Amino acid sequence: MSSTTTERTGYAGRPRQRDGFVGWITTTDHKKIGIMYFVTVLVFFALGGIESGFIRWQLGQAEQSVLTEEVYNQFFTMHGITMVFLVVMPLSAAFFNYLIPLMIGARDVAFPRLNAFSYWGYLFGGLFLYSSFALGGAPNGSWVGYAPLSTDAVSNMAFYAVGINILGVSSLAAAINFIVTILNMRAPGMTFMRMPVFVWMALVTNFLLLFALPIIAVALFMLNFDAVFDTQFFEPATGGDPILYQHLFWLFGHPEVYIMILPAMGIISEILPVNSRKPLFGYAAVVFAGAAIGFIGFGVWAHHMFTSAIGPVARSAFALSTMFIAVPTGIKIFNWVFTMWGGKLRFNTPMLFSIGFVSMFTIGGLSGVTHAVVPHNAQQHDTYYVVAHFHYVLFGGALFGLIAGIYFWFPKVTGKLMDEKLGKLHFWTWLLGFNLTFGPMHMSGLLGQPRRTAVLPGELGSTVELYNLISSLGYLVLFGSALVFLYNLIRSLKRGEASGDDPWDARTLEWITPSPTPYENFHTIPTVTHRDEFWHRKYAEDDAGRVVPVPAGASEDHDPAAEHDEHIHMPDPSYWPLVQTLGFLPFGYGLVFGNFWLIGLGLLWLVVGMYGWIIEPPARGGEDAPGVGVGGAEGRGAEEGEPLELFLGGGNGAELDGGALDGGDEGVFGGREGGEPFGGGGAGGVEEAEGFPCGAALLVVERPVGGGGDEDVEDDLGEVAAWVEVGDGAGLGAVGEGGSGAGPGPGADEGRGEVGPVALGGGFGDELDDVGGGLGGEEEGEHRAGVGGVALEEGVDGGASEGEGLASGPGDRLELVAGGGGGGRVLEAFGESRDGAFARGGASVAVGGEFGGVARGAGGAGGEGERGEEDGDGEGLHARQFRERGGCGPAPGRGRLERGVGESGGRE
Repeated sequence: MSSTTTERTGYAGRPRQRDGFVGWITTTDHKKIGIMYFVTVLVFFALGGIESGFIRWQLGQAEQSVLTEEVYNQFFTMHGITMVFLVVMPLSAAFFNYLIPLMIGARDVAFPRLNAFSYWGYLFGGLFLYSSFALGGAPNGSWVGYAPLSTDAVSNMAFYAVGINILGVSSLAAAINFIVTILNMRAPGMTFMRMPVFVWMALVTNFLLLFALPIIAVALFMLNFDAVFDTQFFEPATGGDPILYQHLFWLFGHPEVYIMILPAMGIISEILPVNSRKPLFGYAAVVFAGAAIGFIGFGVWAHHMFTSAIGPVARSAFALSTMFIAVPTGIKIFNWVFTMWGGKLRFNTPMLFSIGFVSMFTIGGLSGVTHAVVPHNAQQHDTYYVVAHFHYVLFGGALFGLIAGIYFWFPKVTGKLMDEKLGKLHFWTWLLGFNLTFGPMHMSGLLGQPRRTAVLPGELGSTVELYNLISSLGYLVLFGSALVFLYNLIRSLKRGEASGDDPWDARTLEWITPSPTPYENFHTIPTVTHRDEFWHRKYAEDDAGRVVPVPAGASEDHDPAAEHDEHIHMPDPSYWPLVQTLGFLPFGYGLVFGNFWLIGLGLLWLVVGMYGWIIEPPARGGEDAPGVGVGGAEGRGAEEGEPLELFLGGGNGAELDGGALDGGDEGVFGGREGGEPFGGGGAGGVEEAEGFPCGAALLVVERPVGGGGDEDVEDDLGEVAAWVEVGDGAGLGAVGEGGSGAGPGPGADEGRGEVGPVALGGGFGDELDDVGGGLGGEEEGEHRAGVGGVALEEGVDGGASEGEGLASGPGDRLELVAGGGGGGRVLEAFGESRDGAFARGGASVAVGGEFGGVARGAGGAGGEGERGEEDGDGEGLHARQFRERGGCGPAPGRGRLERGVGESGGRE
């Protein structure tokens, strides 16, 4: 059975597959992209960790030569590049991708294909950098790449300059995307001061990226041209200025520190209130402090240059600004402490890592304030004291916070909890190993150990050597702790405890949705009335002012009628982000090796990729799309082999806002399929309040009676395999031709927009072996599996267990395709049961261009009816009528095929 349905329109086709390898590499779904970021980060984190292991092995004893100086410099440089540009920044992007749309009540980011472009740019940028090991050697001039040392050809820093710029293009595209998403796609009622703090920190971070990345791009292009094409931007002997490079680098580099730390600050600002069971203390102060950090961060860069030739006035000014930026940072720390103060603390793994963040980051911040003292800075500048400070901020700060976020939102992504015992073991070993590794570096630095040296000088004495040995042993503890985390991650994915939808009693909007997150995020876009919206939907105050839980939907502050509903349209997959970003590789290698042919090939590739991107058609939807109209729009007939999409809703149209299927009013089923009106209305669709008649059945052609694929559809139309009944205020039911002929499933309550169960029945079993034989039946042809435990076959008590059978989840589709010429077959059937309910899925029926319209029939209201076998030009249609359901009035007793192919009578 094929698992891919691809529609082609115009110049190029667009993939329709959401699962499997093709589904992942063409996805534009923000959730999948976030997961891909995360998995890729784990790989690069492992590489960076291995490089740091060799560094610590080399420095564990004085005068040791495990690595040559050249290899040590490459490992040392690539470790810094990896951890900054390939781990911490993209791990933050993984959280941005997955969480921002969920937290603001959106279904995806503003530019889904640009989002995929950002991921592939990140991946290929990382691969480009690591390919340097096989192409003459990796960069070896440190992650800051100071000129003019980095312009020497032996430094291999051209790979650094080009690779970081590729990553910069990726980050810049992502920053624009997230900024537009946050500013323009918030749910109704979500004002700026109702946004979660994490979203605020993401907004500040991406504005920092937007302004900082162009600066480093200029510096790196100049560096690359000096190294490869012998320009003289930074060569002092010919009038260049190496200090200019330092200014350009640190104008990016110091905001980069906050680019890495602000997302972690946002994460713990969400975790601490949840596990303290009280609101964040001083929400506005935390938000404005974060914005102040971002703003002031552009004014402190020169404290990295106090030993450079910048003059006493500049040193004094930047010393003051460095002291001043500690103020908003201190505000945040006190807000986090006061959030925990007096709270009912739960010391689960996310909370432990959050507290670890606050404590370790505070140590790093205090050591950073000492850099503001110019004489002290001059003494410590090129020593391991700076290495210790840097790691306490970025490892003890950013990584602790990001790991807390992994444990906290893992249930949101997977529907499972990570093991708490293993999580706490991970935390305590991580905390111990971190302090053993980087704590002693403060002392060894103050005792004179220089950084960026391949060998620990023996003349520094036994005390410095002891500190280095402790640091190397601490690395081993960290390595073991990382293995615990990896084991916990894999184990929890395979057999973790089910989390439920709200395992932490959380406060923010992303937890309103089921876990794992449905494809469309929100079935109905929520209306926000409070900060911490989810908490206010769960709790209210009694007359005494005490917080008490309320029944679902009973909060006086929340009006379900105010929810913003709309037709769900999700972004289509696309090959072009992947295709276009591949052009970075030949272009980058051309710049590194000075090969103009490769540069030209890369540019051509990028231009062709952009052109394909621009003209790529939608996979579905749009004015020219086949299928049903939405909100009264008229749908055109399907071409031969084209899928015709029919979204199935409960409440007889209540789920199809605006009376989709061309109905004019809510609750009206009308419209066209294959160019013919469903309910007998005029050319524009149906008359108001008409539409799909109560009790009518939409027939699905499964396979031809003879031949298959024959052009003569009148001889080869096909056999009825199943039809779907739309009842008055009811859900959806279906029976099949063959099998036991069970009746429709029970309906949903009228007017509530509920969706009843769907049974897809016998006669499919032999065609759908790949999905469980008979859609959950134990043998071919059976259809006894229920949805939500409802028995569909009479005499089977309770049917199959809840969750068995084939049921579409939110946004999933069950595609039954009957190709042109009547030679159709079942191409795809997928979806999974979610809590035993059929929740707004869809069914796609492709009708061949030869006959245009869809086969359909109407069940009698007075009983099951007789099988009609009147041949209309020999097509052999079998029609089974439905039993009467309560509240469903008389319905026509005839079924017919459109466009005069023939009729088949069904007698009451």
